[in-house]
Amino acid sequence: LVEVIDDLVFNKSNYKIKLVCFDTLDELYPMAEQRVFYEHKKKKGSYPESLNSALGGYGAGQNRAVELVTEQMARLLNAGYGVFFIGHVKVKDKIDPVTGDVYEQYTNNLSNKYFGAVADSAQMVVNIVNELNVTGGSDDKAGRITGSTRSMYFRDTGLIDAKSRFVGMPEKLPLSATNFLQAFKEGVKNSQSNPISEKEMKKQIAEEKKESQILAETSAKNEQKVDSRRKEDLVLSIKDTMKQI
Repeated sequence: LVEVIDDLVFNKSNYKIKLVCFDTLDELYPMAEQRVFYEHKKKKGSYPESLNSALGGYGAGQNRAVELVTEQMARLLNAGYGVFFIGHVKVKDKIDPVTGDVYEQYTNNLSNKYFGAVADSAQMVVNIVNELNVTGGSDDKAGRITGSTRSMYFRDTGLIDAKSRFVGMPEKLPLSATNFLQAFKEGVKNSQSNPISEKEMKKQIAEEKKESQILAETSAKNEQKVDSRRKEDLVLSIKDTMKQI
């Protein structure tokens, strides 16, 4: 994964890539945890019994896993890429901070520490829900499913976890690329303190493209400073693997 990101960062000018998507965030963290185990072995001489006991314990292993994930995310952002994460969902028990009541929420499939490290810095957290259309149900009789709709939720409903930093986002829309882009554009437009014209928008986009190119070049230069350390670590990893063969 790091080698792929190396290529994207160092050779950005060779590609027409604007967005990078991780599919899925659920699989990215286990990869980071394996890296934590390796770093612990490199430091202590043997693998830890668990993630909780890694790197001295007291949450250090989880903290390092978070750091590894956010480091790679930051590298892509600093190089001028947009970053998306796809993740799985499940129903979790949540506690109301005011009343102390327990309720169920349709939310992410990760621990709060893992998900929060990414979600807290995200501009949007969109939850996709398959909503069933049920008719004819009663207290003593099951209803009949007449259809279903996949919807994107952009705002928290209490039952469904979602959020956005943009103003005036719709609560939900049917799932489609067109609807997603439309909601995003409306959110950006509504969040502008001083609305600008279409001509000014095009000028701003052109300026941002230039800034993105400068950012990518600066990022690549900064990456060169740590590249030798990464290569040295790769050699140690290969040697460690050869000993196990």
